[in-house]
Amino acid sequence: YNRREMVKTKVTSLVSIITFVFIFFVELSESQKLAPALYVFGDSNVDVGNNNKLDISAKTNYLPYGIDFPGATPGRPTNGYNIADFFAEALGLSLPPPFNSINISSYTNTEGLNYASSMSGILDDTGTAMFPGITTLRGQIEMFKKTVREQLRKVLKKKNGEEVKRHLSKSIVLVVSGVNDFALNLLRNERMDRRSIDHDAFSQDLRMYNLGARKFVVFDVEALGCLPFVVDMAFPAKPRCVDELNSLNFSSSSSSFLQLIIIIFIPFFLLFFSFVASETNTLAPALYVFGDSTVDVGNNNNFDTISKANFSPYGIDFDDGATGRPTNGYNMADVIALSLGLNIPPAIRSVDFKSYDCDHGFNYASSSSGILPDTGTNMKGVMSLGEQTDMFNKTVHEFLRPRMKNPTDLKNHLSKSIFFLVTGSNDFTINFLMSKNRTNSDRFNFSKHLVQKYATQLQKLYYLGARKFVVFEVEAMGCSPSAVLKAFPNNPNKCVDDLNNLAKNYNTLLNQILQQLVSNFKGAAVIVGKNYDFTYQMAQNPARFGLKEAFKPCCSTTSIGVCDAKKPITCKKRNSYAYFDAFHTTQAANSIMASTCFSSAGACFPYNIRQLTQL
Repeated sequence: YNRREMVKTKVTSLVSIITFVFIFFVELSESQKLAPALYVFGDSNVDVGNNNKLDISAKTNYLPYGIDFPGATPGRPTNGYNIADFFAEALGLSLPPPFNSINISSYTNTEGLNYASSMSGILDDTGTAMFPGITTLRGQIEMFKKTVREQLRKVLKKKNGEEVKRHLSKSIVLVVSGVNDFALNLLRNERMDRRSIDHDAFSQDLRMYNLGARKFVVFDVEALGCLPFVVDMAFPAKPRCVDELNSLNFSSSSSSFLQLIIIIFIPFFLLFFSFVASETNTLAPALYVFGDSTVDVGNNNNFDTISKANFSPYGIDFDDGATGRPTNGYNMADVIALSLGLNIPPAIRSVDFKSYDCDHGFNYASSSSGILPDTGTNMKGVMSLGEQTDMFNKTVHEFLRPRMKNPTDLKNHLSKSIFFLVTGSNDFTINFLMSKNRTNSDRFNFSKHLVQKYATQLQKLYYLGARKFVVFEVEAMGCSPSAVLKAFPNNPNKCVDDLNNLAKNYNTLLNQILQQLVSNFKGAAVIVGKNYDFTYQMAQNPARFGLKEAFKPCCSTTSIGVCDAKKPITCKKRNSYAYFDAFHTTQAANSIMASTCFSSAGACFPYNIRQLTQL
């Protein structure tokens, strides 16, 4: 190809695709909107003028840009319409205006907005040094949050927010971003022909985390090496594509699910799902959560105890701040709830049954609790697993029964709901391991006793109506920063085998007894969350999961390993850390595990949660 042919082919193909999409949608419905709104995020590919008022070169509000666009030159870096414009028209919507051109508090059109900013990227530092004032993807997310709070909640104020949820759940979100992260970050100050660039390591920061969205349109990165300016630089005499740059593009044929994710998009999807949860789109009627701090959302908050996390820097990336989750943002149960289309289950101790009006489930988890009644209960407010299931019994009798029309409705609600349990590690770390002179026989007998007690609580839930269980194994306890730093203070870069062996032996017994429960209880279905494998592999090869640091906590910790409230300092790149404090994983790690368990294979056995909902 010469350059003219190459550009001609690319443009012709693009126009053909867009024309097909346009005609297809218009023929479906010429007069009816196919979606209530289109929300656009990304870079110059879909920018419509958000940078116009900035004193930078990263804007195109001058001729010949817009020469074929009706009216003035709006800021689109093309001759006419961009991809987002065609999508809007095909959907029967008005073109989404640039967010920076409107007053959001007085804007009444709810057909969508455009947040895209030229020269921006997925990463926070892409383009911001060269072009001050551009809006990164994270900044665009903040604009979207502002839209929901200051516009949609005011304009769509029916049914206490349900109208907003319905609007967002049916809207289309278009995302086109990523090319500038390569062009302005990885490739800056690097020779075009350099062979030693660590492409794989950089690509890990740009992986897309698919939480199962149905209404997202996410464009991958174009063929970088075929852009005219790249071709001119590399081969000025005889233009052709630059193969090395094209090899940077994401491969859809990858054998690993995790190679499809972009870790920086996690907050975007979680934020959007937190608004679109709607009863009409749920995959299960409710999610009931039991366990320890891994899934606690604040049940210990009102007690004078060290076993709570309702202070900064916990919750730094959570929309409501420090709620009691011992992580920077969402925990695994949160991600599962949002993926099911449910509201996030509130802490059971925060709810008044007389006034509460949502039956999407509750969270009974309590930090420092365990399976055994004496684990952690020396600390005020800690609820053992038995106390949590007792609380669920109370929920059934005092909350669910009065709300359900008849016993059949209650039975259907409970049998189709998901019961999510993460517990057991505290029974070892702050119970069994605190005693001295332990033998191998003691270890086996304790683990056997522990799984038997666990089975008793699962049976109690079954007799109350539960049928669909997600039971997580104990994690690789020897790979937590707390264990590693204690065992190897001078060189904390490997796991503690003794603790991991203890966890593996317990998990073997747990899997055996869960199989027995499935055999003995009619209609019961149990998924095992392979938490040990996930946390162990994350420690051994964090880059595989898009992470960089596996053994160091992200926050500044106290002597007992929790974040220091007096020094609420965190690492800058929280999405690249496996652990937030010395015990608890970050939102990034939580999202990877939960989402893989929800919709993929391997993280949960024998099938994923989406498949469980279909049984």
